[in-house]
Amino acid sequence: MTAQQEYYTTSEAATVLGITVGAVRKAIQQGRLSVTRLGGGEQRAGLVLISAAEVARYRDEHPLRIGRPKAGTDGHHIRVVEELAQSGSTRMRIFIGKGLWRALGQPDHIAITADPLMITPATGDDGYALVVGDGVPRCFITKLSLQLGTYEAEISDGKLVARWIGSQ
Repeated sequence: MTAQQEYYTTSEAATVLGITVGAVRKAIQQGRLSVTRLGGGEQRAGLVLISAAEVARYRDEHPLRIGRPKAGTDGHHIRVVEELAQSGSTRMRIFIGKGLWRALGQPDHIAITADPLMITPATGDDGYALVVGDGVPRCFITKLSLQLGTYEAEISDGKLVARWIGSQ
């Protein structure tokens, strides 16, 4: 588009928006982009033009979302599951999102209280030992009964305060 032009072709609009021509066509079909059609008829498509103002509006309302979020960066959830131990008994395991674990100060041990679920860093060898490694921070829970499922958590006064949001 030159300085005097007020319209883009679908190909030019795709370049300006940083998306494919197919994505522009889909946005037109779904009514998310308004166009002006020139020529055409029953047997021909004609020329499809998109105004510069419409391209600017679309760019502002639909920012680019490139790629998937990196795994483990969500970090705002805690998950409590029950699993079968090698001895045949069941045990509970808690998984803490890495973002929450980092915000808590990356502790090696945690103290857990129920009703409401609160997690605080534990000093020394007190509390539950966390396994971190490459995965999500986790530990087995004994002597405590928690509702299974997913909890949404936030940091408040140096501790995680969690609210149950659903079952597995």
